[in-house]
Amino acid sequence: MSYSVDRPGPGQPWRPDFFHQDRAPVRSPTSDAPMILTSNRDQNLEVRPQSFVGLMDLYERNYIGIRRLVPTPPAAGESLVSVVPGALDLHLTVMERFRYTTELHLTYLFAQPGSEPHAEPDLYIRVYHDARQAEVTAARLRHRPDFVGEAWDRQPTLRSRWHVNRFLYKWLNYCLYQGHRLSPGDQP
Repeated sequence: MSYSVDRPGPGQPWRPDFFHQDRAPVRSPTSDAPMILTSNRDQNLEVRPQSFVGLMDLYERNYIGIRRLVPTPPAAGESLVSVVPGALDLHLTVMERFRYTTELHLTYLFAQPGSEPHAEPDLYIRVYHDARQAEVTAARLRHRPDFVGEAWDRQPTLRSRWHVNRFLYKWLNYCLYQGHRLSPGDQP
């Protein structure tokens, strides 16, 4: 935001002007003091990848994706499966549910004859209902083995958090595109 060097005197309010781009200062109708100028460029918050702002933006987008995927959150301990023809079955388990947070486990299960089912991707997600954010708290991703070590650290780096939450964002959009929805009343 750009400000004029001449500020209004005492008793004169600051008033933002409409969005003017590359124009001279606009004078207030009640005084000769210039008003605050803004431009269209200043109104856009730059969300840079791997930044704190970018991470917070991903948390908000992930919350929206989770709410679209699971419109009615199930009770704690409940497991849901979304079956869509031509797609892998999506498994969701509600680990814990509190007033302001919900802990989810979201995965595909790959079953091979004679062995235990393999979960991939294996994401644990914390949903903050009051802040309207969702973050990946733990992940085991075979295609990103470097994250596995950091995910279980007490303080994963900003970069690794950004990468795994970006993965969740893309995966949620892919699941929604395929038609997956998880609702307690729709289960067989």
